[in-house]
Amino acid sequence: MIMWLSETSTGTIILDITTIFLLTGMIVFTSLYRKRGFVSDRIYFYMIIADIVAALTDGLNYFFLESPLSSKGALITAGDTVFSIAFEVIMFMMVLFWDYRLREDKKHTVRFVKIAVWPCVLAIIMILGNLFGGYLFYFDKVSGSYVYARWYDLIYVAVVIYVGIMLVQIFKKDKRTFIIFLLAIGCRILLRNVLRDVSSTPFIIAILLVFFHIQEMNENYYKEVEG
Repeated sequence: MIMWLSETSTGTIILDITTIFLLTGMIVFTSLYRKRGFVSDRIYFYMIIADIVAALTDGLNYFFLESPLSSKGALITAGDTVFSIAFEVIMFMMVLFWDYRLREDKKHTVRFVKIAVWPCVLAIIMILGNLFGGYLFYFDKVSGSYVYARWYDLIYVAVVIYVGIMLVQIFKKDKRTFIIFLLAIGCRILLRNVLRDVSSTPFIIAILLVFFHIQEMNENYYKEVEG
């Protein structure tokens, strides 16, 4: 094991590597779906890529966190900026994914984008502004530690909006997936409170993406049987 890695950093890195491995497999095994040309299939692929980016930057952040590198502050700040933006984009794309899965109407989803994109856009502007203001997060060079700033929780405003929309969408589409979605949210909140220093967000999202695909496979199967 690398000398400077703590147990919490090692745990996060293991989860992020597992996430990348899992999602790489999902890219391979969902290739046939992408050939159909459905809007939901393209969005699903983009969600996978965005979560891989999130897992990669998350893992690198924890790799550098306790390292002796003099430039680690800039690397971690840049990495967490990319991670936070990827997180917001994933939530936005999940709403689009379920809008299409619910209605199977491309025109409606295109119109929906024009409204649904705004929380994500505003969140990204806020996150990029943090590079100059340090009001969300920053690296304290004096203590050599990562700091959650006063307004960090603003990152979750767009997320809460998107999760609220998805709760309605998924409930209408599939009750079993709705329960799984609630459990995933509960697990993330629990892990954040119990193991705050271990980041599990990309991993939880990856598990959700797997269940989303299983739900679609089940629906397609029943359509074929009934047809």
